[in-house]
Amino acid sequence: MSGMIVESEVQVRYAETDQMGVAYHAAFFPWLEVGRMSLLHRRGKTYGQMEAEGVCLPVVEAHMEYLKPARFEEVLVIRTHVAEVRQASVKFAYEVCRKGEEAVLVRGHTVHVTTNREGKTIRMPEHVRKMLAHQAED
Repeated sequence: MSGMIVESEVQVRYAETDQMGVAYHAAFFPWLEVGRMSLLHRRGKTYGQMEAEGVCLPVVEAHMEYLKPARFEEVLVIRTHVAEVRQASVKFAYEVCRKGEEAVLVRGHTVHVTTNREGKTIRMPEHVRKMLAHQAED
C-alpha cells in the first residue's frame, strides 16, 4: 500500500462469525466502511459533512480476496488508503490484518461514484478531489 495509510481497529463479534468461529465473509464490508470513515475523518471531513454539502459517495464496486480467516474476539486492523481519484469516482484500497501481525487476512478495494443527494452522478468537487488525493504522511 502506498500514500497515506489510515489504520482502524475492530474486534470480531460473535454475531459476525459462523458455527466454527470464523468471521463470515460479508462481515468484512462494514469493517471496510470503518476504514473509509476513519480516512475521511483524518483528512479533515466526515462523510456526514460531505453529504450535508450535497456530495455522496455510493459504492458501485466491491472486491475482496480472502487469504486467511479472522476469528471470534480477534482484534483486526484495517489499513485504508485512496488508490485512485478520477473526475467522478474514487477507489479505496484495504488490507485487513490481525493486530500485532503483518500477515494480510483480506485484501480488497471499493469504488465509489460522486453523486448529488438525488443520486445523479456529478463531477467531483475540486475541494473533495484535493482532500481525497492528499497523500501526505501524518
